[in-house]
Amino acid sequence: MRAGEDEIEARVVILADWVNSLLGEKLGMVRHVNPHTVAVGVKELLAFTPEQMAERFGCSGDDGWPGCLQARLLRG
Repeated sequence: MRAGEDEIEARVVILADWVNSLLGEKLGMVRHVNPHTVAVGVKELLAFTPEQMAERFGCSGDDGWPGCLQARLLRG
């Protein structure tokens, strides 16, 4: 593999760039993916104390809040 002036040789290469594998496509190992048939997702996990959850989101006990944020994101 070449990147600029650097060259790396290997007997095995593991492509870990998932669905949009530009290197795999260039090497003929995977087909081009139509961008209209895939989606991009992002997940972030945050740690809050029970007090912070109650203050910020109005949650208590085993209540959760991800649905509110997800609904806002999906509405565009």
